Amino acid sequence: MGALTVVAGEGGAAAALDEAGRQFLAIVAARLNGYLTKRRQRSDADWRQRVFGALVSMTDDAVAVIDAEDFRFLEVNRAACRQLGYSEEELRALRSPAIQAEFDEDEMRRRTAEMQTGERKVSYRPST
Repeated sequence: MGALTVVAGEGGAAAALDEAGRQFLAIVAARLNGYLTKRRQRSDADWRQRVFGALVSMTDDAVAVIDAEDFRFLEVNRAACRQLGYSEEELRALRSPAIQAEFDEDEMRRRTAEMQTGERKVSYRPST
């Protein structure tokens, strides 16, 4: 990742640090390393999220993230809006049971519980 070099002394001459000075520098170095590691991880996660968001927004397939508790639309891409005939804001104000007739809410809850426990696998069904 990098290195931190500390030179202590008068007039640029290096001087040996006592034990307390070495301990202090070790603490500072550990905290700095922790901070830089967390910052790099956040940056990597932000980049992955931006790339994933760009890919999802560009696909011709409808993609929606639905809250498993109340079935609200949390995220939708342009294809979902276009195929369902709603704006993004309109979809986010709706719950999935309000716009689909294949399953009633009780069946959706049963299927969601099965997916969460692994009894049911998520399947892909291309639009026709």
